[in-house]
Amino acid sequence: LDLELLVIYPFGMSGYENGVYGLIIVLLFIGIITAGFVFELGKGALKIDSRQSFNYFNKSKNFVNTFIENK
Repeated sequence: LDLELLVIYPFGMSGYENGVYGLIIVLLFIGIITAGFVFELGKGALKIDSRQSFNYFNKSKNFVNTFIENK
């Protein structure tokens, strides 16, 4: 999204001279970018797998049992 913000930046800096036509073009651009983002979310292209393990509690329970049994 950094590149998209770079494209919209001139519109924001020339606020008094844009007019309705400039507003329509920027809203159309934002709409196309949003539609592409929603499409990517729907296809699962932005799914990031977690590296975290949810077996932490099972490991700690085994550790405590081992510690008690060795005493």
